[in-house]
Amino acid sequence: MCDGETAEPIKQPVRSDEGTETEQSVKRTRRGEKFTPANEVNLHGNDFEWVDLLKELSSEDLILYQQIRQKCSEKLQRVHNELISVRKVKKCADCFYPLGHDNNVGVLEVTPTSEADAPSPASVPAQCSSAAAEHTHDPQSWERHYMTNKQHFPVKNYIVHAFPSLIPRMYPGQSHKEALDALCGVSSTSDASQQPPPPPALSYVESVGGRVVMEAGCGTGSVTHPLMKLFPKDTFICHDVSGTAVDILRSHDVSKLHVAQGGQLETFVLDLSRGGHALTAAVEEYCMHSLGNRASKGNTDFILLVFVLSAMPSLQHMVHALRQLRSYLRPVTGRLLFRDYGALDHNFFRFHRQDNMFLESSLNFLKGDGTEQFFYDIETVHELFALSGLAPASETVYHCNRIVNRKNGKRMDKVFVNGEFCVAPLPEDASDAKDLKNTKTD
Repeated sequence: MCDGETAEPIKQPVRSDEGTETEQSVKRTRRGEKFTPANEVNLHGNDFEWVDLLKELSSEDLILYQQIRQKCSEKLQRVHNELISVRKVKKCADCFYPLGHDNNVGVLEVTPTSEADAPSPASVPAQCSSAAAEHTHDPQSWERHYMTNKQHFPVKNYIVHAFPSLIPRMYPGQSHKEALDALCGVSSTSDASQQPPPPPALSYVESVGGRVVMEAGCGTGSVTHPLMKLFPKDTFICHDVSGTAVDILRSHDVSKLHVAQGGQLETFVLDLSRGGHALTAAVEEYCMHSLGNRASKGNTDFILLVFVLSAMPSLQHMVHALRQLRSYLRPVTGRLLFRDYGALDHNFFRFHRQDNMFLESSLNFLKGDGTEQFFYDIETVHELFALSGLAPASETVYHCNRIVNRKNGKRMDKVFVNGEFCVAPLPEDASDAKDLKNTKTD
């Protein structure tokens, strides 16, 4: 069962692991099939400040966090240096290189156009040091996970509160609540005289749509399905490493209704951690015939990345996954919506103290079922996304929930990192520009 959930009926307010539902009585079960209107849900994430939690750490825990934070920065700097090196060697804008499935090693595949272009053996390592690991990453661990835990993932009804940009504003000055109420068919409590009349013969929900939404690591649909109910005209592209999860999403009644009402849904199985052009190949194979240009690069309005990036086998794999996703975002208005596990979360320290293996080379935790988990602080998120050509579109924040066991008084602090990102220059582009400037100066 997810942290903070209960199987008993709970009166208002009801706390889930990440949200608080304001419905009078909600039976919370592992199946998590309760869809609650988004305007009846509040995102709960302000029980305490992250900096206050940092101050409360013991000296031992503080040193542990600082050491891991420093190692993250060092590894990301090495990834940055490798990307610059690859760009100079390959002399092209696309500096992807494949990441092996059998281990966490990336191999530079360089085909020089002439002997003069051929790099010296010392300048191009055969293996990328920042991706090396003792642990062999097993993508099938998530397939086994979903086969065992088909009913484990509760519906994330709060998702539009975590990412307000998902709710379009119909006129200047319209608040998030007003827009959400209108979308849910509820009259706003604000002064109606200040609102323009709705378009004739067109409901609010009918006037919103036509957007392309991609969810990477869609799982069984706990994020996508609430959005389908809100936006029946949007096109959804969903992919996951687990075929079982994709099948569950596709066969769900909400998915069937979305398609029956004229919405479009394309799903496929993809291990995004493979790097290279895996996403491009999959989209071309499964989406281009039905979606046409809407599935082309640079045409996706929103990309959802919710509790997915932390499952990648290394920081280098995360960078390559983000770069693949970035290529599909609209250059100006597109948003990558990121939510994941935060540093100093209860499990961050619990995993260290129990039998979960800490992978020194990747800074991940290996859980008992073979899946992996990483914990982010905001600084690491910004460094990671900057390496991937993505910049914050709004403030990146911590959402902090405190759960207290009433019987024994023990507390459990849950920390999540939440942010929206837009397309920005790649770091090697800036390096190229700097080199060009220096050349002209010389």
